[in-house]
Order: sequence, then structure tokens, then C-alpha cells
Amino acid sequence: MSMEINEMQEMNERAKKALEYHKKGYNCSQAVACSFCEEFGVDEETMFRIAEGFGFGMGMMDICGAVTGMFMVMGLDNSVGNPDNGKLTKADTYKKVKEYANRFKEKNGDYLEKNHIFPIINKL
Repeated sequence: MSMEINEMQEMNERAKKALEYHKKGYNCSQAVACSFCEEFGVDEETMFRIAEGFGFGMGMMDICGAVTGMFMVMGLDNSVGNPDNGKLTKADTYKKVKEYANRFKEKNGDYLEKNHIFPIINKL
């Protein structure tokens, strides 16, 4: 139970950080992905640049930028990083992405940018 509470507190702090980034001008994808940079040892400027094209539903009002940012973080968390480092993790990562996309969809109706505004990430 206390681990669940700690995880919820950490996610609330992460969501606050992402909201602060968004208020500074980060797009939704950048805000979510960059809020995890420190945890994964990723340079924030690099992540900001990588995530830029994923905002505003990848510039096409398609998949919500907050969701694509979440997918990037999932890859950081789950990927082996290089096929030479061991067993490939793509299938497991895809499974997790699908699971979290479905969770997002259950809570929010869908995951299309045109139907959401950034603060919806707080519901995750």
C-alpha cells in the first residue's frame, strides 16, 4: 500500500513538472518526456529536440503528444538499448505501449490530440 502511495506521489510530482514545462512553451510530448530525463540520465536538450516533432499530435492532430511522450519514456525504461546488449525488448515494449495506450483510452475516451488538452495527463 505505501509503495502505491509513493508511486502516486511521484507521478503527481512528475505531472506537476510536466505542467511547468508546458507552461514554459514545451509541447505536450516534450513536457512529458523531459520530465523523466533526470531519472534516465538523458540530456534534457537532446530529449527536447527528439520530442519536438511529436507534439500537437505529431503536428497533425493525431496521437496526443502527451501519449507519444509517455511512449518515449516507456522505451527508455524498457529497452535493452542495443541488440548487442542482450535479448531484444521490442515485443515487450510494444506490449506495454499497447497496455498503457488502452489505459489512457479507457480513462479519456481516446488518444487523439484533437479531443484532448494537455492537463489530461494528470488522469494517468
